[in-house]
Amino acid sequence: MTVIHDYRGFRIEVDAIPADGCWNAEVRLRRILTQDKPHVETVACYKLTAKHAEWSGELWARRWIDAKGGRVMAPQQFQQVAEETARAIRSLRQAAEGLAAKLTAIEADLQPNSEMALRLGTLVYGGIKLMDTTQAAATLERAITRGRQRLEATLLELK
Repeated sequence: MTVIHDYRGFRIEVDAIPADGCWNAEVRLRRILTQDKPHVETVACYKLTAKHAEWSGELWARRWIDAKGGRVMAPQQFQQVAEETARAIRSLRQAAEGLAAKLTAIEADLQPNSEMALRLGTLVYGGIKLMDTTQAAATLERAITRGRQRLEATLLELK
C-alpha cells in the first residue's frame, strides 16, 4: 500500500489488487480536514508486479486531482486563512498610517537642504508600496514630492 499524505489538499491511498494473474490498483482519494467520503476507483492497469500497479494508481490519482480536484480547502481551514489575512492587512494598514505620520513629522523638523528626508521618504515609500493602502501612499507621495522640490530648489540656489 502506498500513502501520500498531502497532494494539493488530498490524501491518496493506493493498494494493489490481483486481477487475472496481473495487478490493478484501488485508489482512495480523500480531502484533507473534511469528513467527506473518499472517492474510490479501481484503475485497470494490468501490471506484472504490485509495485508497478501502485505507481500507476498513484499517477492516475495525481492526474485526477489535477484535472478535477484542484486545491481544495476545508471550510474551517478557509475561514482561518481568511481571518489571518484580514488581521495581517489591518496590521499593515495601521503600520503604513503610522509611518506616513512619522515621515511628515520628520520632514517638518528637517532642514530643506538635508538629503536625509529624501532617503527616509524613499525607504518608507518602498515599504508602504507593498501594502494595500492608497491613502497612506498618497500622503507619503505628497511628502516625498515636497521634499524633492525643496532639495531641488536648494541645489539650484547653491549653483
